[in-house]
Amino acid sequence: MYRINGNIAKILTNIITIVNFRLHLLELSVTINKDSYERGKMSRIVIDENKCKACYLCIKECPKNLIQISSKTNSLGNHVVEFNDPEGKCLGCAMCAKRCPDMAITEVYRG
Repeated sequence: MYRINGNIAKILTNIITIVNFRLHLLELSVTINKDSYERGKMSRIVIDENKCKACYLCIKECPKNLIQISSKTNSLGNHVVEFNDPEGKCLGCAMCAKRCPDMAITEVYRG
């Protein structure tokens, strides 16, 4: 059996608490609006451009390739992402929002 120093145990507990809190915030920040379901209504996402740090992980995660790099820059000077779905192909799966480390995708509407 291994003994863990009291300080190391506290640090590990703090790390676990921070990770759990971050996951909880992510669940709260991504709103999948099932109440707005209507036939023919398109799914879409809402991106907070000021939170986007241009990691582009959401682009890789989207199964329909509907998120792309924009020519616009935010206050941080990053080329933000934009959601482009003229044909209504978005599934509303929220995979992009779940993958975003900065929680820049604030809302997901499933249509």
